[in-house]
Amino acid sequence: MPKTRLKKFVRGEADPLKLTLRDTSILRDVAEFRFLNSEQLLSLHVGGERNLKQRLSLLYQHGYLDRPEVQKTARLVSAHIVYSLGRKGAEMLAKDAQEREGIFRRIREVKHTSPIIAHAMMISQFHVCLTLAVRKQGNIKLTRWTQGNDLKAALRRGENPELVPDAFFTLDDGNGAVNCFLEADRGTMT
Repeated sequence: MPKTRLKKFVRGEADPLKLTLRDTSILRDVAEFRFLNSEQLLSLHVGGERNLKQRLSLLYQHGYLDRPEVQKTARLVSAHIVYSLGRKGAEMLAKDAQEREGIFRRIREVKHTSPIIAHAMMISQFHVCLTLAVRKQGNIKLTRWTQGNDLKAALRRGENPELVPDAFFTLDDGNGAVNCFLEADRGTMT
């Protein structure tokens, strides 16, 4: 019997799944970056494109990853589908109740930020490029990356700041750390 082609945004019957170390690493990256497309995941993880896309499809079909449907209206659908962490992925990654609640909060935040997914993907693209550059450089480490509500909570601490950047990160070359802010501008504001 021929296999039925699965739809991009509808979960269907899928082959059984046994999670691998690579799958767990992919889930951790998607949790950290919030949104990643298949091209970005291929850049971060060694292996073939076809194999990676099959694994991503299985992780999606089994609920470990989500494919935000808003990417269709944001004109992001291409050969590189955008992924966010699914509920099963969050449950698997959480070591305790506090961490699980933090991950679930990020999942809710992802759903809340869906109308600005193109902006979120711009931040993820910068984060991926920075991560790859730091790996290649070798002597510099990305020691901190904070974005979204985690960053807002860290900045507020009882005050209401006038500017909340899209991300805050720290680079360390062993001789000292440099703190940086990221403000991604899509040029859509007037």
